[in-house]
Order: sequence, then C-alpha cells, then structure tokens
Amino acid sequence: MSVKANTEGKNKELPGMTGKGVERVSILEVDTLIDRYVKARDVRMQHTQKEVEAKTKLINALRGYADKIGTDKEGTITYRHDDLICTLKHGKDDLKVKTETDDNE
Repeated sequence: MSVKANTEGKNKELPGMTGKGVERVSILEVDTLIDRYVKARDVRMQHTQKEVEAKTKLINALRGYADKIGTDKEGTITYRHDDLICTLKHGKDDLKVKTETDDNE
C-alpha cells in the first residue's frame, strides 16, 4: 500500500463533509486577531534584526576604540554618552546600555 505525501504542506478539506466536528470552524473575531498578531510579530522581528545589526556595529566600534576609551583591570570598556552608560565586558558580546539613573537603582 502506497501513501502519498501531502506536497503542499496543508491538509485539504474533504468535499461534501459537513456537520459539527467535521467542518472547519471560522470565527471572524479570532481570524482578525490572528492577522493582527502576525502583522505585529513580523514588525517586531524586523525591528529585532535592525537592533542586532546596530548592537554588532556598536560592539565593533567600542572594541575598535578601546585604546582611546580605556578599559578597567578586567578589560571591560565603559563609555558615557549624555545620560547613558555603555558597558562591554571583555571577550564577550555582553553589551549593556543603561541610563545613569538605572545604574543607581
């Protein structure tokens, strides 16, 4: 007996099958909320990608200017910009950017 794989990745509805438990449930409110969620998720994922790229560039710049900025005895780079404190631990991509007030809490 040969079983044919579903090459489309989706199950097709069986024709002529109706009734509770057989028909696909369709609720407009849920469908709308799913669409809204997927759009918001996709926007977040695009922003996350941009954030990762910006973080990588910042890490590389901090490492490139480490001689000018200076490091502590563990090799951690600390750079201040306005009320922001940027800290990059030596040998890691452990980057933290906090406002100066966050550091005091």
